[in-house]
Amino acid sequence: DGIEVTANFTSSVNGDLKVVAVAETITVSAESPIVDVQSATQTRALTAEAFKNIPTSGVWIQLATLIPAVQTATRDVGGSSGDTTGAQVTAHGALAGDGVSLLDGLRVGNMYISSNVSNMSFSPLLFDQVDISISGQTGESGTNGVVANMIPKAGGNSFRGSVLGNGSGPSLQASNITQRLVGRGLAGAPTSLKKLYDVNGAIGGPVKKDSLWFYFTSRYFTNESYIAGLFYPNNSAAVVRTEDTGHQANSGTWTRDNNLRLTWAMSQKSKLSVWYAYQRKQDPSWAINATVSPEAARVTDWYTQLGTLTWTYAATNRLLFEVGASPGASPDTILAQLDRSAGIPIVEQGTGIDPLAKPMTYRASTASNMYDNVRQQSYRASATYVTGTHSVKVGMDLQRGHFNRNNFANTYNDIQIRTRDFVPNQVTIFAPLAGFTSRLNNNLGLYAQDRWTLKRVTIGGGLRFDFQNESVDAFTANTTRWTPNRTNAYAEVPNVPSWKDVNPRVNVAYDLFGNGKTALKASASRGVEQDSIRYADANNPGNTVSTTTS
Repeated sequence: DGIEVTANFTSSVNGDLKVVAVAETITVSAESPIVDVQSATQTRALTAEAFKNIPTSGVWIQLATLIPAVQTATRDVGGSSGDTTGAQVTAHGALAGDGVSLLDGLRVGNMYISSNVSNMSFSPLLFDQVDISISGQTGESGTNGVVANMIPKAGGNSFRGSVLGNGSGPSLQASNITQRLVGRGLAGAPTSLKKLYDVNGAIGGPVKKDSLWFYFTSRYFTNESYIAGLFYPNNSAAVVRTEDTGHQANSGTWTRDNNLRLTWAMSQKSKLSVWYAYQRKQDPSWAINATVSPEAARVTDWYTQLGTLTWTYAATNRLLFEVGASPGASPDTILAQLDRSAGIPIVEQGTGIDPLAKPMTYRASTASNMYDNVRQQSYRASATYVTGTHSVKVGMDLQRGHFNRNNFANTYNDIQIRTRDFVPNQVTIFAPLAGFTSRLNNNLGLYAQDRWTLKRVTIGGGLRFDFQNESVDAFTANTTRWTPNRTNAYAEVPNVPSWKDVNPRVNVAYDLFGNGKTALKASASRGVEQDSIRYADANNPGNTVSTTTS
């Protein structure tokens, strides 16, 4: 009665039954334990109510920072920082790149940032809860870093829906910039909010009562912020750049997201769940900052798809089998806009004697147009056997993927002029490469673990075998305006790296007073660096061969 138990939390409930007259009704109640006294893994649950009620952008990374010891480089209040899905989290001094994002226990990170976080922005209405594990990882965890396992809602036998919205604007943001400072020449400071709104809707219910359920969410989210000290030029084609101080530049993104989850109770013992999401995201001013003029910024579009398929089978009241797979694709384009470009790009060095000549890239983008094909697949399988004193689990997890990049120049961005005080001092030409691929052949883990409870002490132990293999595909260099005869062939680069590691894990938890309120815990574990294609990229000729000359 009134006992709530989150996922991955072991709760002991003691009840007293006394012999009474048959006519009486007995209500058995007990106080829920305050702490988990059987596991040394430090896990905190972010509930659906927390996602709806705490003023953040709805990204689990921002809510996780409310947990003691968890840190991220990007802080957010009410979504003012926009989409922070690429931020990395740490705890207790762990490496930032060792954090891992899971959905239904499956890795959903892509090949962008060491496969640990996803570039997909998940709706805050999607989750039943998100479990954040910060230490004491068991054998089934591939990392000693922060692990976030996102558990989506599944619908039920009644139709239920919800709508969540938030927004803000410049009038709701305070500033410490006074008119006196403005009068002394301080313009366009500080970075401030231009526009923010986030609209989410969700509905779930039965397709067939007691058998098949659905849960659907939809979201539109946009965020724009003014950039301190950066303004549009009066004339974007001018060689001597002057600023229109009445037109401040801004950065931001917008996102459209739709996803659907179906859950089928195949029998009393087995369940099948399917989840699919498609998301379109755009950054109209990719990589803009105080030294990149708005016309020199590129537009980035992401077309992200992600899915999961999970099956669970309770063979007996002690034996459970689980299988899952998650395919994903994150193709993107990063393109200079010809309608913005106003001539050969200029990179002004500044620091000279002309006060107008501050460091700035303007007139057009100096970077190549990029067409990226990014794909990943994750798999897991496990068997769990539970008795009164033991909980044994054996299993595997695997992730594979690749990053294929195609860089091309347009009319303007295969040449640039460098200046100081608007006087040219260097010309650089570019001959970008296309068609090169870095590949994660396998990030495989095999594990066995057991948790043994003996009175008030619980001992956990596990052994994990990790295998990591990356490579670079063979490719032939493409021709460009400046290299019309370039046909260099580059051979495959295998085993960069090929790691094989054995990682033991051990932990102990002791119920100090036997009342479930105080526990002593300790853990020790060995883990490996989390990576997808970073080492392959570092050895890929597409990234190491010089494609510029000045």
